[in-house]
Amino acid sequence: MKNFIYELFLSLSLFICLCSCSTKNVSPKMIKIKNDDLNILISETLVTMKDFKEYIVANNIKTVEDFESKKIRSRDIYYEMKFNDDWPVWDVSWREAANYCNWLSIKSGYKPCYIFSEENKKSSSCIITIDKTANGYRMPYLRELIILSGIKDGLTKEKYEKENLCNMEQDINETVARPVYEGKMNDYGVYDILGNLAQYCNDYYLKEYDYFDYSLSPFGPDVYTPDPDQVYYNSILTPVRCYMGGFWCDTYESFSKRIIMNVNELSTEFAGIRLVRQLK
Repeated sequence: MKNFIYELFLSLSLFICLCSCSTKNVSPKMIKIKNDDLNILISETLVTMKDFKEYIVANNIKTVEDFESKKIRSRDIYYEMKFNDDWPVWDVSWREAANYCNWLSIKSGYKPCYIFSEENKKSSSCIITIDKTANGYRMPYLRELIILSGIKDGLTKEKYEKENLCNMEQDINETVARPVYEGKMNDYGVYDILGNLAQYCNDYYLKEYDYFDYSLSPFGPDVYTPDPDQVYYNSILTPVRCYMGGFWCDTYESFSKRIIMNVNELSTEFAGIRLVRQLK
């Protein structure tokens, strides 16, 4: 009887362990970064089309076929675009990216970072706040990418070209992105910090704000600069967020001119999603 109880206990323990591990088996792989400035997990690559399709199917948002055909139609004026599972997902709004992070957090048993003020998350009146104490998945802050990219210490042309794909021959069908593992790994073991796609960040965009001096405000400014076009046409003040970086084919000179860009929360841009989790 004792042996039966013991074996039953071992079986239950193994089952619980396997269930726990499966919920935290997240793609892409997370890399631990711990130094004087950072104590985080950050995804080895950008979130791929395959990763995002799982979210679409699980939430019955739209069919995968609709998702892919929409992306193709939105760009076929200029290119005959190709979409493969190992490409980073793009043409997704900042808000969709935040919702994806929340879904992944709940799926993995973590506390979501993004708090939506309304059930209708696509509403322009829906305000999103970020719980900085939550342990779930989120997009990076500019400070984190500035440190990990080497921009903090002054990015040289040699380092940029070593870690980006700008010297590869450009194919018109692959203008937007390259497969995630075709890029370059940096000294931290993270791919495509300096290219492939620009990357969404949590920080508000504020004109003339010095994002490189983050000692007093590691999470960026508390206010933002409205999108003048949106205000003019819609009379709506929707927050504007930052994204950093450029495309895989950008030269050092073009990248240097637009390290930090801005995007309206509801707009879609050529920006990818990189996952971060804060460690204690």
